[in-house]
Amino acid sequence: MSGVPQQESGVTYLELSPREKRVCQMLADGLDLPKIAEEFGVSYDAVRHWITRAMQRERCPSSLRLVVRYLQEYCGVLDPIPESALPER
Repeated sequence: MSGVPQQESGVTYLELSPREKRVCQMLADGLDLPKIAEEFGVSYDAVRHWITRAMQRERCPSSLRLVVRYLQEYCGVLDPIPESALPER
């Protein structure tokens, strides 16, 4: 995959690395960044960088939006929201 979100029927799909998926799951489970850093054995800044880079690449304005999209697209927790239904960025 190219790192660019794929589109089908007006819905954009995330392309997260296995590490980014794990971080999103940990955030969804309620872990904070220091705890995530401890679990990975890296610094807080490294985890923050991973999240920020994924947010920028996937055009998510916040880590919350990134986690919601992760839950929608990888866990089937929520129905995907068509990009046309989202507010202009």
